[in-house]
Amino acid sequence: MNKTVDFWRINNEHIKNLIFFIVIILISFVAILTSSIVLGLFNTVRFLITNPDLENLRDIATNLINTSNYWNLGNEILRGVLIIFLIKLINRKFNKSKISLKELGFHFKIGQLVYIIIGVVLMSLMFLLPLLIGAGSQVVSNNLSVTFSQNSIIMLILIAFANAFWQEVVFRGYFQKRLINTYGIIIGIVICAFLFTIIHGLARDINLIETLLGTVLFTLVGIIYYLTNSIIFVTAIHATGNFFLRSFGTNELQIPTQEHRLLIFGIILILLVLVFRKKLFLDSKTKIETFL
Repeated sequence: MNKTVDFWRINNEHIKNLIFFIVIILISFVAILTSSIVLGLFNTVRFLITNPDLENLRDIATNLINTSNYWNLGNEILRGVLIIFLIKLINRKFNKSKISLKELGFHFKIGQLVYIIIGVVLMSLMFLLPLLIGAGSQVVSNNLSVTFSQNSIIMLILIAFANAFWQEVVFRGYFQKRLINTYGIIIGIVICAFLFTIIHGLARDINLIETLLGTVLFTLVGIIYYLTNSIIFVTAIHATGNFFLRSFGTNELQIPTQEHRLLIFGIILILLVLVFRKKLFLDSKTKIETFL
């Protein structure tokens, strides 16, 4: 009788996690669409107010393009606010429980500035080392020179952090905890990393290596979050990767090959798992303390 109860309880958890995954996708889509529409309308109104007779269209359009980074930053912040609000609302209705912002990762102490520095340095090394292996030190030096000579570098960093923060809050701070509580530590982290990669792939076609690359990287990020319980730390790692990818891509600079990045991420992941194996490979039934 107990086995039957456990079987149904486990399968109900599978169904609930699947539903929550679908809900998160829908919430993200609604938030992204809403923020884009709101800021798009605001931008249109501003355009018409500043140029009611539609004179000097080229100058006005150029000015709007030059301020686009501000709108991108506002867009990411608005998306984050909407997504987190909707998740809190859905969780209250679905699970009959409340989630505090602190439980989602909104607890910042001055000591966590160290985590930001470590996260930036760690991801910089993980990103630039494959480029060094594949293209040499001169290419790395040239890429960094172009990247850090940009006038908008501070704004690009802020956009990267704003984008990474709400994604980490949703997936590591919320969804990963649910999955670990159902499937155990390693399996829960890997599932979350895989689903996170697949969602990113919905916007464009990704190949098998890129899927594996994303899963390995965000398994690494998930383990770091589990060990430190610091959203700030994993946000710094995620944002730094986003920053280099976007900056190098925008400036048509060479990006490390997927194979070299996969090699470096994989080696670091294996080392991390070996060092913390006792804490990670607990009994599969072990649950983390969670608010869900």
